[in-house]
This record gives sequence, structure tokens and C-alpha cells, in this order.
Amino acid sequence: MNDDLVLAVNVLAYVLLATAAAWAVLSPAVDDGVVPKLGLILISLGFAGLAGILTDSGWCSDARLLGRAMLMVHGGIGLLLLGWLLRTRRSRNKRRRMTDWAHRARHGVDGG
Repeated sequence: MNDDLVLAVNVLAYVLLATAAAWAVLSPAVDDGVVPKLGLILISLGFAGLAGILTDSGWCSDARLLGRAMLMVHGGIGLLLLGWLLRTRRSRNKRRRMTDWAHRARHGVDGG
């Protein structure tokens, strides 16, 4: 009975994580780029795969399937980290457009 409870909790956790990652992909409120979005997609599919594998075969009778699903999750995490790194590196470069200063010019604020 204990093993079945642990299995059910794991499946529920994987479903919740897959749903949260899918929400982040589909929600316009999450401001991310292309690389983090691909990472979130891989994470969502990987966790959904893990839930499906555990639901279908109980305690992972096929380790290759489990390894492939975990590879998707780890690849997604890697893409998320790469996207974060690219974003933080780009934010150090303050490239400004002329339209960024339009508000100051209209209200008579001196930029220098």
C-alpha cells in the first residue's frame, strides 16, 4: 500500500509540474524569450512523459523510457538557464532607442 501511495504522489507531482510549465508557455503574462520558451516546452513534455510512464507501467519497468523523459526535463532546464544567461548578459548592455527618450523630451527633462 505504501508503494502505491508514493507512486500516486509522484504522478500527481509530475502532472502538476507539467501543467505549470505548460501554463507558463501559453500565458502571455510570462515574459520570456524563444530559448526559455523552448526550455519550458521540453520541461512540460518531459514531466508529462514521466507521469505517463509511471501511470502506465507502475514502477518504471522500462528504464530507457524513464531516461528519455528525464533527458527532456534536463534539456529544458539547460535551455532555461541558457535563456536566463543570455537575458542577463544582454541587460548589461544598455542599448537605447530614440523612442526611449521621447517621454523625457516632451516634458522638458534634460537627458544629460
